[in-house]
Amino acid sequence: MPTLFFCYYQVNTMETKKNRIQFCFPNANQKNKANFINSVIKNILSDTEVGYAGFAKKSYLAKHISKYVDAKKVKLYKHPESKIINGIKMEIEKTLKICTRSVSGHTISVYVFPWIGERYDESFAGVNGFAPYRDVIHIFISLNKFSMRSLSETLAHEFSHAVFFNNKRNSHNLSLIEAMVMEGIAENFREESVGGKVADWSKALSKKETISVLRELQSMLDSSDFQLYRDIFFGNNKFKKWTGYSIGYRLIKEFLKSNRNTSWVNLMKMEVSEILFRTKFIK
Repeated sequence: MPTLFFCYYQVNTMETKKNRIQFCFPNANQKNKANFINSVIKNILSDTEVGYAGFAKKSYLAKHISKYVDAKKVKLYKHPESKIINGIKMEIEKTLKICTRSVSGHTISVYVFPWIGERYDESFAGVNGFAPYRDVIHIFISLNKFSMRSLSETLAHEFSHAVFFNNKRNSHNLSLIEAMVMEGIAENFREESVGGKVADWSKALSKKETISVLRELQSMLDSSDFQLYRDIFFGNNKFKKWTGYSIGYRLIKEFLKSNRNTSWVNLMKMEVSEILFRTKFIK
């Protein structure tokens, strides 16, 4: 892989494998959104293991990155100072080492992108993440709003997803209940590995509300309909915002209470049907 805009390096984990971290921050300012996105990804070449940062085509990657770039704010972008990059680098290294204590044997590729949004949800504290493919993580950082704590928590959450996809279908093919379980595993893994308070999206529903909504959704849990997914996870007139995240979080929390000897490795490989069968509060 070539040198990207700021740096390319490998990080030794506590195991023998190496993780790859790549910063994708353009050096020069761009006048419009299209040029900016092209500058962000122009040096990302296809990799035999992960394609274009987890996408089959570079155009797909560009389309995805565009969701995190507001055209009105592109002109305000400034390349981060070396000390900021170094701080982010150290936090990523530390978090990956912590995560690999529980789940080893994976070579993780982390791509760090600028996040230039018109509005930011305070719940994300300036950092957003995405795992497009197995062992691949995208981290989007708003340089004026992020904290190292939010970076560490986001990375640990996405680490879980990246490992999960080694054993499951990718995010585009998951059923509703599989998506809920995946998110629940990620947040509980994050809490145990790097700590932090319960996320806003994990406590959107009470335990009583969780059981009620699960019963209501019983006939739809195996659906892979994307609109249903959006309604359940991001809310509509019927369901609260983050309902899907909250259900998944409580499901896995209850599973862990009654299955304390289950490792994270085995949980990430486990079939959803078994997880549901062994989770007491939804009997």
